[in-house]
Amino acid sequence: MRTLLLSALILGFSATISAQSNRELIKGGDTGILITQTRIELSDARRIPTEPKIETPEVQHPVLSYSVSVNPAEVPATIQLPDAERMQKEKQPKYHHNYVKLGFGSNISPLADIYITMPGEDGLLAFNYHFLGADGPGYMDFNSHKGGITGIKYFKKSNLEAGFHFNRRGFNYYGFDPLEYLAEEDKDIRQNYQDIGGRLAWESKPMGRNKTYFKVHSEFYNFSDKWKQNENWFSTTGIYQFDVLKNELHLEASYQLQNFVGPESLLNQGFDTIGFTRHFIDLKPQYTIRKKNWQLTLGFISTFTMQADQKVKFNFNPQVEGVYEVEPNQLSVFGGFNGQLQKNSFRQFAMQNPFLSMNPDLQVNMNTFNMEAGIRGKLTGNTGFVTKVRYSRWNDLPLFVMDTNNLRSFVVIHDDMALIQLNGQITHQYSEKFRMAFSFNYNFYTPNIQEAAWQLPKYEGKLNMTYNMSDKILLSFDGFVFGQRKAFRLQDDPKTQATTVKPLGDFNLGIDYRWKKQISAFMRLNNLMGQNYQIWYAHPTYSFNMHAGLAIGF
Repeated sequence: MRTLLLSALILGFSATISAQSNRELIKGGDTGILITQTRIELSDARRIPTEPKIETPEVQHPVLSYSVSVNPAEVPATIQLPDAERMQKEKQPKYHHNYVKLGFGSNISPLADIYITMPGEDGLLAFNYHFLGADGPGYMDFNSHKGGITGIKYFKKSNLEAGFHFNRRGFNYYGFDPLEYLAEEDKDIRQNYQDIGGRLAWESKPMGRNKTYFKVHSEFYNFSDKWKQNENWFSTTGIYQFDVLKNELHLEASYQLQNFVGPESLLNQGFDTIGFTRHFIDLKPQYTIRKKNWQLTLGFISTFTMQADQKVKFNFNPQVEGVYEVEPNQLSVFGGFNGQLQKNSFRQFAMQNPFLSMNPDLQVNMNTFNMEAGIRGKLTGNTGFVTKVRYSRWNDLPLFVMDTNNLRSFVVIHDDMALIQLNGQITHQYSEKFRMAFSFNYNFYTPNIQEAAWQLPKYEGKLNMTYNMSDKILLSFDGFVFGQRKAFRLQDDPKTQATTVKPLGDFNLGIDYRWKKQISAFMRLNNLMGQNYQIWYAHPTYSFNMHAGLAIGF
């Protein structure tokens, strides 16, 4: 029966399947029905993919709402367990519990989640598919397809893993007011992104007292958009880890190839080839000394960058990280410093800001120095906290500003930046009934040339709470706030170039009702305050929206 069902689903969705690692998707447990969630991750889905970013609590915690917005979260589906397992340290994953989840919501927004796995003694095969779309007012509609096929082969001393992915996202809203600014012949303003690729990994298993560990991992993707811009990325990484003088030596080396070809329309107009090919070679050795109440990691991160018609560049950054336990398992202090070259990619920028203009500036940038220090501990047996301060310096940090020559898009500019960030985190767990995690940052930016750190907030906070009522009803609440931000438009009048974006808050409520062991109903109420807030300047998101549906496990 399962084989027939799997075959039917693969035939039905073969045009849109994609791969992702499912190691984090499933944890062991006795609950029969498991429900996927799309998580709001500010650092990945709402922000540029470089520091400064919001810090999330160290513990694993659920975020339980489907966020229906112009910029849906680009994160994998995860399975939500009703117990406290996700608050604990990661355990060896168990692959079981297939499910289908279907829903529908306001703004004509269908939802589909499917996960099927076929485990065996010698390995497993897993299939995952996710779809979320919406048809909002005016041109505010989008759709997102993603999913995956992953296979793992078990050997006596190692595992071999392979996967394939295909993700596609479409957006049809650009600019302040499309009806006012778009000409009749320019009504089709949809942007489409497509991501296709695969991966292959070989990893050793820990065996008895032998602490030697190795992993070889390779990945490839092709990312493109409606303007026929293409980025090809290939990477291969080798890790070898063993003990020297009873301490851990970690050796890591990687090679990455990035190829970008600019808009096809510009090439057709007689422009020379727009694009580049870069090669990166990284070396990252680390030596960790562990004693009774302290730990120290010493190493460096070095990168060779090679590109045609340019000199070979070499970056070297030492790395020092230390932890000292004042009170074992109760209170510790930590700190360290490092730096690293940031390899900016077309996919990375487009997934953060879907309103990206043609031919974005993809120059590499440098986190020249990053230092942080803090305290980690427990207030009670169920409540933990982290507080820390960070100082960072950046060369050519990427920022998004609006291109007034094309009111529908953003361009990428770069500026040197210094950051002082104050961070606080607190988590609480009461039995298996209640969990809470809160994180807050306050940021002080000092740009070198620009008037402000465009689109980056002064403060940012994130809260997640769940309450389990006898494994029958699960209540959840999550929310995030962004402080005031400065935005910029490239236009002639200096008085109207800079503007201020108001603070925003997004709060969501979720209800899951476990009718039977294998059947569950859910409802998500999103953006409870009903604000058409702006993640990106002049691009408002949806107001209040909701989703409801059923999940069936088998």
